[in-house]
Amino acid sequence: MVSQATLKPTSMWRRAATVAVASAFALASCFPLPEASSAPLSRPVRSAVRAVQVSDIRDAAFFVSWVSEQPEVGAVRWGVAGSTPGTRVADVRGDVASTVHLVKVTGLNASTAYVFDVLSGSTVDDQGGQHYRATTGPTLPISQSDSIYGRVLDGGNGPARNVLVTITVRGPDGTAAAPMVALIGANDDGYWTSNLGNARAANGLTWFAGLANARVELKADGGELGKATASLDLTAARGGTSVAKLDGKAPAPVANAPTATPASALTPTTAPGGGPSIPAPVAPGPTGGANAGGGAGRPIVVAPGTIALPALPDGSSLLPNAALDAASLMPGFPAAPASGISTSPQPQLGQLAQASTVAARGVTPINSSGTAVVRIAGVGEASVTIDAATRERLDGAGVASIAVAFDAAPPLENEVQAGSLGGGVVVPVGLPIDLQLVLSDASGNPVRPTDDGSTVDVTLPVLPVPAETTGIFAWLVATYDADGFAGYERPPVVFDPTTNRATVSLSPAALQGTLFLPATVIPATVATLDAEARMWSNPGDTALDLGPAGPHLTDLTVVAPQVRARLFVFNPLTENYGWIDAGRVGPA
Repeated sequence: MVSQATLKPTSMWRRAATVAVASAFALASCFPLPEASSAPLSRPVRSAVRAVQVSDIRDAAFFVSWVSEQPEVGAVRWGVAGSTPGTRVADVRGDVASTVHLVKVTGLNASTAYVFDVLSGSTVDDQGGQHYRATTGPTLPISQSDSIYGRVLDGGNGPARNVLVTITVRGPDGTAAAPMVALIGANDDGYWTSNLGNARAANGLTWFAGLANARVELKADGGELGKATASLDLTAARGGTSVAKLDGKAPAPVANAPTATPASALTPTTAPGGGPSIPAPVAPGPTGGANAGGGAGRPIVVAPGTIALPALPDGSSLLPNAALDAASLMPGFPAAPASGISTSPQPQLGQLAQASTVAARGVTPINSSGTAVVRIAGVGEASVTIDAATRERLDGAGVASIAVAFDAAPPLENEVQAGSLGGGVVVPVGLPIDLQLVLSDASGNPVRPTDDGSTVDVTLPVLPVPAETTGIFAWLVATYDADGFAGYERPPVVFDPTTNRATVSLSPAALQGTLFLPATVIPATVATLDAEARMWSNPGDTALDLGPAGPHLTDLTVVAPQVRARLFVFNPLTENYGWIDAGRVGPA
């Protein structure tokens, strides 16, 4: 992770063009305006509420945050300036009791003045009857996504929960951008994320122009858990090497508290030559996507622990394992889900020479311990491991010998297979490689595996990426349907920082000639175009309906490339991952 006194989450990112077949998505902008200062607003009466702040003012939305003395339900009541505030909006996490609060007011008009009151438990803070004010800004051109992230620890050195992080970018001349706010929720494992591409000038009228050689100032407020501050340069902010510790007491243990969060974040390490390497995915970013400045959803960054994955309506898990190592689980579904799109075989690699050294292609048998190590030109050492249970199932299916065939330069059908996925979410680091599990019976005849729940672990090195890269390294896995190649999915992985290697678990059936694309993923944010948008369990026609995505203009974080007509997203309202029809979302 890193030294204490800094922070981290990935990408989670915000606003960037996102899909291969959907129209480019615009980045939303956040910024505070003059009458809504980023500093705590003064009020003429004493109250249990403090540090009221307006941040991330956009052309159609703004965020309000504050801290209360006791855990209580928070909300905001707003209206157009000149009227009495009457529309109630709940905390981004819903009506939950907490000492830190973040509310997103949406559905507004550009360059329009609004008034609001803070509702915190039994307290109504209307600023002495004058109401708080915020003015939305103009609509700005699309900006470039620039993700930063970090982590906050509590007084007991555990991951902080329910903490507001105020992010202020300051140029070398001292000029500060309008502040942005991120919320670390109960299931974020202490991580926050933000998107510098959304930073506006202090007056909110233009994008902030002082990013070159700027510093990022962080103020974390956990209420009774204490506060923390940090100042870091852009390299540290983009690399997620910041871990701040609150100065308050350690929180009391929470009964039945999850040890980690749903699949979605990663803990990136530094690859040789600079930029973020493969992050260890884990839970999503700030709760409920309450990441005002950086996009809804958690970062793609994580820490060790066990991740409890969401279940389908029938009680089954979205992923083959009921739980994965939170230290490096990447968001996405397995390459061969039980239903819907599955990975189908590629053409056979033919008779290949066994590889004992680095080679462009070859075949290596699985040894007695269940592992085959291959050294692939341009990639390095990779390994495929079969556990005893899977070996027993394969033996029962008549498999007498198992080998791994690899090809560092497989024939490709088109530019999409080569990694030209469009949308700006995925930037290939190299061309795809092909791995295949070769199964034969006692007579040397090929055996076609079935999808019986068995898994094979594929371990690949994290490749170096350009230092200026703002995304997260990931191995994407090709997926196929009845019409052939459907796209690339981002499967969950377990990342080992000591070896800088990532392991993905696939079924033997999914490893019958499978393309692995090394790439960086730059999460982006989109919003639902109507309340009828629904979430699905996979991108195929047989996907299970997971229910509505949320109300109109619900923010969703795109965490993987588009497959067919659907995007894989993190939904902050449900704190789950799923697929959504690309035609149902647009600029956030």
